[in-house]
Amino acid sequence: MYSGKLVSGLFCGGLGSMVVDAWGCNGAYALAGGVSMMAAAIALLLRQPGRDGRTAAVTAPEVQPAS
Repeated sequence: MYSGKLVSGLFCGGLGSMVVDAWGCNGAYALAGGVSMMAAAIALLLRQPGRDGRTAAVTAPEVQPAS
């Protein structure tokens, strides 16, 4: 995971500077905002593994009788 961040930090910094050179700062901010909104929309589609979406997120604990 962290090695991916290193590689993306090294190579995408140059890509970001190319976007700023080509589209200016406003275009770079608009592109970053569009990518962020797309990532947020995709994140809304994620579901927790092992759940079907119909069960409650927190179930009541089972009470054990004192022995």
